[in-house]
Amino acid sequence: MGVLPPVALVRVAGAADATARRGDVPAPAAVTPLTARIATPLVSVRRVPGLVAGADPAKELRDKLAALAPDVNERSCLAVTVAGTPVFSIQPDAPVVPASNEKLVTAAVALDVLGPAFTFKTSVLAVGLPDAAGVVAGDLFLVGGGDPLLTTDPFRQVLAADPEGAGVPFTSLEALADSVVAAGIRSVAGSVVGDEGRYDRQYWIASWPSSFRGVEAGPSSALAVDDGLSKLSPRTAAAEPAVTAAARFGALLTARGVKVGGAARAGGAPRDASTLATVASAPLSAVVHELLASSDNDTAELLVKEIGLAAKSQGTTAAGLTVMTERLTAWLTAAGVNPAGIALVDGSGLSGDDKITCGALVALMGRFPLDSPLVQGLAIAGVHGTLINNLKGTAAEGRLRGKTGTLGRLDTRALT
Repeated sequence: MGVLPPVALVRVAGAADATARRGDVPAPAAVTPLTARIATPLVSVRRVPGLVAGADPAKELRDKLAALAPDVNERSCLAVTVAGTPVFSIQPDAPVVPASNEKLVTAAVALDVLGPAFTFKTSVLAVGLPDAAGVVAGDLFLVGGGDPLLTTDPFRQVLAADPEGAGVPFTSLEALADSVVAAGIRSVAGSVVGDEGRYDRQYWIASWPSSFRGVEAGPSSALAVDDGLSKLSPRTAAAEPAVTAAARFGALLTARGVKVGGAARAGGAPRDASTLATVASAPLSAVVHELLASSDNDTAELLVKEIGLAAKSQGTTAAGLTVMTERLTAWLTAAGVNPAGIALVDGSGLSGDDKITCGALVALMGRFPLDSPLVQGLAIAGVHGTLINNLKGTAAEGRLRGKTGTLGRLDTRALT
C-alpha cells in the first residue's frame, strides 16, 4: 500500500484523483524534484516465504518505486509494505496534508468505538398517545440520531445520476412518515418540532473556507435531512437544519393525509415523551462503505460527533477528535510508529491543518484484514466509488482498492 500526498499519482495508480460526489475537490498535482531519502528494509523471510538464497522478490518492486523519487517533493511522502513488511519508503515520518485520506482514521475509530453493527436511529415522539380519532393533542417531535444518510426522495433522485454514489444505503424519511401513519396518527394539533440535541451546534470547522459550507459539507447537525440543505440545486445550507428537517417531515405527513396545526420549529423533546415511530440506518459497516467509496464529508463529520458521544458522553466535534487522536496514537505506538506531528482537525480531511504521515496510514491499514468493513469499503479501480473511472483496462481494474484525496486550494493529492 502506498500514500503519496501530493506526488504524480498517474505513475503509481493512474489518475486516481476522481472527484467524489460530496468529497474530493479536483486540482492539478504539484511536483517538485527532490533528492529523496530512501529506506529499503529487507523483507522478512518468515513473512514472505518466497525468499530463497540469492533472490529477493521485492527487488523489482523497490527498483520501480525508486524511479518515483524525483517526483516526491518536500511536502510529500511514500510508504509501501508487502504482507505487512516495509519494503520502500520516502519520508515516511513527514507530517503531510492527508486530504480525504483523513477519512480512513475516522472510519477506523468509528468501527472500533461503535462497532460494525451500530445503527443511527431517527424517532418521532409525542407527550401522550393519540386519542381514538388519531389526534395528537400537542406537538410531534422529530428527534435526530445523527444519521448522515437520512434523505427524501427528491434528494435521492438528484444523486442517482452520479455513478460514484451507486448503492448508497440511504435512510428514507418517507418510511418514517409511513410509520407515523401506520401508528394511527391522523392529526397533530401542534407543530412538528425538530430536535437536534444529540450533538452540539458546531455545524462547521473553523479552518474550512467559507465556500465549503453547504457545498463540500455541513451543516453537521444531529438532525440533518438531505445533508442539511434548504435547497438541493444549487446546494444551499439550511440556517436552522432542525427546522428545515421538521418542515420537510411535516410536508410528508401532510401528503399522507395527516393534518398538522402549527408551523415547523426547533426544540427539545420532553423527557416524558413517548416514542411513536423509529427508522434505523443501515449498519455502520455499510455506512463506512459509503463514507470511503464516495468520500462523503458529511458522513465523516457526523461520525466524529457520534464517536465523542459514545466514548466521552459528549456529542461534540472536539470530543470525537480527542478520541480519534488517542486511539490512533495508541495504535501507532503499539506498531512502533512515531505519532509525532500528527494533527486531526476534522473527520473529513477538508481542513488544510490536518496532518498525518505515510507511516501512520500504512500502519493503520495494516490493522485491518482484507475482509474487514474498512478495506471492503474502499473504492475499487475501474468499478466503484471515486476510482470508478480510473485504471480501466489495466491489471489494477477490479483489484486495487484505495482511498483518494484531493484539496485543490493546497495542490494536494493523496492515495492510500
